[in-house]
This record gives sequence, C-alpha cells and structure tokens, in this order.
Amino acid sequence: MYFLYNLALAAGLVVTAPWWLWRGWRDGKYLDSMGARFGMPPPARPGDGPLVWVHAVSVGETLAARPLLSALRERLPGHRLVVSTTTRTGQGVARSFGALVDAVFYCPLDFAWSVGRVVEALRPHALVVMETELWPSLLREARRRGVKTMMANGRISETSATRYARVGRFTRRVLGDLDLLCMQDEASAARARALGADPARVHVTGNLKFDAVAPAGEPDAALAAWLAWLDRGGLRWLVAASTLAGEEAAVLDAYAAVRTRVPDARLLLAARHPERFDDVVALAGARGWRVVRRTALAAGTDADRSMPAPADVDIVVLDTIGELARVFAHAEAAFVGGSLVDAGGHNLLEPAWFGTPVVTGPSMHNFRALADLFSARGARVEVADWRGLADTWTAWLTDDGARRAAGRAAFDAARAQGGATVRTLDRLVSLLDAGAGRA
Repeated sequence: MYFLYNLALAAGLVVTAPWWLWRGWRDGKYLDSMGARFGMPPPARPGDGPLVWVHAVSVGETLAARPLLSALRERLPGHRLVVSTTTRTGQGVARSFGALVDAVFYCPLDFAWSVGRVVEALRPHALVVMETELWPSLLREARRRGVKTMMANGRISETSATRYARVGRFTRRVLGDLDLLCMQDEASAARARALGADPARVHVTGNLKFDAVAPAGEPDAALAAWLAWLDRGGLRWLVAASTLAGEEAAVLDAYAAVRTRVPDARLLLAARHPERFDDVVALAGARGWRVVRRTALAAGTDADRSMPAPADVDIVVLDTIGELARVFAHAEAAFVGGSLVDAGGHNLLEPAWFGTPVVTGPSMHNFRALADLFSARGARVEVADWRGLADTWTAWLTDDGARRAAGRAAFDAARAQGGATVRTLDRLVSLLDAGAGRA
C-alpha cells in the first residue's frame, strides 16, 4: 500500500513538473528550495539533548504552533525545537520566531527515502504535525525509528473526512502511526475515530489559534512608523484580510459604496497569496483609487516626509508577510476572505483578539465550528455579496455603539475558548515522558 502511495506521488510529480517549473520561473518559488524538498542535504541536528520536530504547512498553522512552542520552551528548556513548513510564506513566519526555535527548514516531499533521510539526521524525540498534516511516509518513517508522533490542533472537516474515507484502509494505517491526536473540537475528534483512529488516543484539547494573540516583541522602527501612519488624521480603516481571486472586486465594490456615506473611510487590502500582490494593486488602481503599497511606507520614522499623508491615499495593499495581525489593532472593522468564493474561509481569531468586528461570506466550511461559535455569540456577520458587506461596514462606521458591541462579542468569543495551549502541552509532555528512554 505504501509502495503504491509513493509510486502515485512520483507519477504526480512527473506530470505536474512543468507547472512547478513554470511557477518557479514566474514567481521565484520552489526552485530555491528544491534540494531541501528532496531532503538533500538533510538539515543538521541543532545540538544535543531531546529534540521536538514541529511541522506546519503554511502561515496559519505556523502561527498556531507559536504558543505551543513558547510553552514547550518554558516547560522543557533543555529540549531542542525545530520547525518545518511546506510553503515559503510559512517559512518566513517560522524564521521570524528567532531564538524561540533552534532551526527552521522545508519539509521534504513525502517520499519514504527523502523523509527518512531527514528523520535519521534529526533523530527527534517527538514529531508534532499541525492540524491536518497527515503525511503517510513521514509518519511511518518516524514510527519505524521509534519517534513519538502527535497531531496538534487537529482539524478534520466534512470534506476531508469524505476524501479520507475513500481510502479507508490506508487512512486507518496512517492514523495508526499517530500516538496521540489532540483535536480542536468534538466534531473533528468524532471524524478521526470514525476514520479508524484509536479512541484512546483521541482527545479534544481546543484550538491553539485562540491562544495565538498579538505578535511578540516590539515592532522595528520602520514597522512602528507605518503603524503610526495609519493613525494619522483620524481616518477609519477597514481591513479585507486573506482575500482570494474573485473577492477583491467585491471588496472594492463594497468600499466604493461605503465611501459615499463615510468619506473618511480607508481600505487596507491583504491578499492571501504574495504572487497576487501586483494583480491586486493593478485592480484597485484601475478603479481610479489612489493606491499605495505597504512597502512604499517603510521608510525611516514617523516624521519621514517621503510618506504620503493618509488622507491622500484611498487604499493600502499589504504586500508584506506577518504584519496583518498588528494591523487589526488600528482597524474599525474586518472582512475575512476565502468566504465570498467557495474556498471554505479563513481564520477569524486575529481580528477578534483585537476587538475588531468581523464579517465573512457564507463559505466557512473549513472553519465551521469556529464560525458557528462566533455567530451564536453575535460575533460574526455573514453576508452573501458585496452589497451585504457594504451595508455591514457602513452600519458599523455610522453607529459606534453597534460597532463596539460587535467587537466586544468577537473578543469575548475568542477569550472564552482559550487554554488549548496548556491542555495540548500537558498531553505532549506526557508523550515525551513515555518515550524518555529513547537514545
């Protein structure tokens, strides 16, 4: 079964190789990390002592891992902590953790030989995979070498469960390679058990993203300067976060409607994928708006006269990675993308932690439990199209009481669900203790 899996993976790689090469040529992605993705050379083990390897696919999973890494560093300071990611943006976020982690690298493609090389080189005491990172060869090669394995912040959506069920026998074997499954909610836990996970190994520990609050540390001078720039002139900033292709046009239509009622409203537009930044700038500019990139506001200090006045700008396109969470503290309201197109939505927690009221489209199946929780608490407004978004934003900007109430509801919803870090850490430490005899 694993032979067929590796064969199918190889065939898929061969068939899609031209596309990957084209993307690498066009966007500068993948090619610079090609060797690492095949485990050549494997990452060096950072020092002696027990090592915990945390794997997170991209930005959201990496940010969710941060509170767990911080708590683990505090509880077990003698352990080495390494983080792997799949995407370049996730890699950038992980590297921003600084001394919190001992090494950051790209996880290799899930061939038995490539992941085996990395497991052998790192010799981890435990492997923690974030959310739904069920990589069969990685988990199998880790278990073959006596590595304790754990899923943290586990989430299995209805769509994913249906897909896994199609290869039910194989899925049961993959789940059997996990010593511990710490799931976000009972729905995900029930799906894991239904797919064949040992019920004794499945635990509901909550969502780590509820504990991933504001970025740690003080911003550097350039970042502090542009955040201060947002506060100049008493303007009202709206944030469209993690938007996907097909959503920016709707957001721009909504913003145009808002501006007819609220002239001091301004828009900060943050596309989900960096390769689309240029397209978003062009789209907004074609509508006649005065558009500036965030990177054009990076110079010097708050007094730097090279920065345009905020009143002379209509839209800022956030063309950086890792700054979005800080922006919510300066916003009046937020739209969370991936929800007006059929993509399943994105995380609602970052704006909520800053008391920023949240609006989404109807497509939230990737975060169904979280979306339902927010809706039940009056902490999320769901709209069907740009008109609904415009109406909601306008209502909040023209009624401070309603806006503050919605923001407070969002903050309370996030705070009430805290504590997942402690519960997950306790399970992980018990797992580490159980494998303490491994050399």
